[in-house]
Amino acid sequence: MPIICNNLIKTILCLTGVVFIQSCSEEPNKFDAQGNFETEEIHVSAQESGILLWSSIREGEKLFQGDTVGLIDTMMFHLTKEQLLAQSELIDFKHRSIDAEKEVLLAQLKPLKNDLKRMKALYESDAATKQELDHVQGKVETLMKQLEALDVKEDGISHEKAVVGKQIQQADFHLHQCHIINPVNGTILTRYIQAGELVQPGRYLYTIAPLDPLTLRVYISGVQLSEIRIGDTVTVMTDSKNGYQTHEGIVRWISSEAEFTPRQIQTREERVHLVYAVKIDVPNPNGIFKTGMPAEVIF
Repeated sequence: MPIICNNLIKTILCLTGVVFIQSCSEEPNKFDAQGNFETEEIHVSAQESGILLWSSIREGEKLFQGDTVGLIDTMMFHLTKEQLLAQSELIDFKHRSIDAEKEVLLAQLKPLKNDLKRMKALYESDAATKQELDHVQGKVETLMKQLEALDVKEDGISHEKAVVGKQIQQADFHLHQCHIINPVNGTILTRYIQAGELVQPGRYLYTIAPLDPLTLRVYISGVQLSEIRIGDTVTVMTDSKNGYQTHEGIVRWISSEAEFTPRQIQTREERVHLVYAVKIDVPNPNGIFKTGMPAEVIF
């Protein structure tokens, strides 16, 4: 019986030693800060009023910047543009009419100028009277004033043409605004409207979240504040099946004011109650990071 007890004690001591050695050999993972991934949601709004004719917006769908995802009824702006184009053609017709009038006056003016030159020569040689000279000169001056009046009228038409041109540009702008263009690469989180509904400027159409890069918000103590700068490259660690997986991130923003430690955050120094928020951009081309996922950081 004593032999059995001795063997049992030896076995327990050996097992205790093995566990102790293993626990000593396993160094806990060290990190400087921890936090969660987040994203800045973008609410895409309508910029014109009208019926939403069609929409390809689907929740969970990935979109690229510049994708056309919907169209608001453009008929009103289309008709306005057609009216302005017709008005522009009418102005062009007026312009051509003035050019034709000027050509007629110039054709009349050319021989009168020759007559005036000849009449001046005759008057200087006493072969013509002052009245005859004044008569020809009066005709020339009348035609010149008519040409000047047409120039002024032509300037007014040119200004009118410029105004209509700006109005056509405005119509084109409104037509472009009727097309719903996705502003950023990301994933649609929420859709607020269906095709066939009436929309107004400023009404939310959908919410999209950029997921590459994804932002990791962590909290650091005042002691750590002097260790990092905006633009620094840091190591980001996330959980995986084989332990930790490391990634690179870039410090994008550091809070200038301290705040109380959030409940879900455990800092390295538990006695510190005031911390500073830090945002780190982490590339996420394959979408492996998700909003709310925890991660640790080594500066």
